[in-house]
Amino acid sequence: MTSPYALLWHRVFAYNFGSHVLMMYPSPVSELQPGFAVSLRPPLGPLLLLVSCMLAVPWIVGQARLMGRERLFAAVYWMLGVIAFGYAVRLFLLWWVLAIVPFGWALRRLTGQTEDAPPRAAFRIVGLVACLVVISVELIRTRDLREMEGSTHDRKLPTIGALPVERVVQWLRANTDARANGRIMTSVSYGSYLTWRLPGYSASIDSRGLQPDSVAAAEAVVSAAAQGYPLGPWQSADLAILPVKFRAAAVLDTATGWRRMVTVQGEPVRSDSAALWARSDWWARHARSGSR
Repeated sequence: MTSPYALLWHRVFAYNFGSHVLMMYPSPVSELQPGFAVSLRPPLGPLLLLVSCMLAVPWIVGQARLMGRERLFAAVYWMLGVIAFGYAVRLFLLWWVLAIVPFGWALRRLTGQTEDAPPRAAFRIVGLVACLVVISVELIRTRDLREMEGSTHDRKLPTIGALPVERVVQWLRANTDARANGRIMTSVSYGSYLTWRLPGYSASIDSRGLQPDSVAAAEAVVSAAAQGYPLGPWQSADLAILPVKFRAAAVLDTATGWRRMVTVQGEPVRSDSAALWARSDWWARHARSGSR
């Protein structure tokens, strides 16, 4: 009730559950993409292992002597979960929650005749070694992220997805006046990072909220022949920081009064390259001497 939206909940729900260009199939939002497609996307990682384990649940449940009604519910629950996950990868949580019920029945049946006792020393040692291995592997895997940590003077964040735009920001700050500011047209995946990294600028879009289609449609997956889709508010912006694969990139490259200033190759995927465009008049006012 302390929320400023407490008395407007009906309007909030109508907005959140209404139609939105980014939610339409096929969605560019990674959490809304088909689960099996995402799990097989390179580089293969823990998600594929989790999916493989979930696919093995019916065979585990089949080892227990469940009653007919329990077996029916187990099949229905598991099928609902796998269909939901196939629709959107974020619904893995629903699949997991539904699978807990039949898995719990099977586990209870399979262990019904056993006596409770502390695990043997060998199992405890294996568990401890496994924990140490997980911690060691994660320390090695995240060493690059720790190097990307900022400080009290440098507002960087260890965000792999924003690595190209971080290099764009470094170039922008090195070549413009420290008090420079303006409006940046950017993408959903870059908006939150730029809001933190460049507090003196105003980003056009932020992944933490829903924007109108006039802004968000630039992120939508559309065919090359699609007509009438907005490209984003580039005409009212001073700068643009976008992936070069965006439709607006080709427009900015040919727009009068705009210049592409720098391009940064994407990592680890080269197609994720990002670039900075600037209005010529804005650049003339804010560029440092020698950068004009």
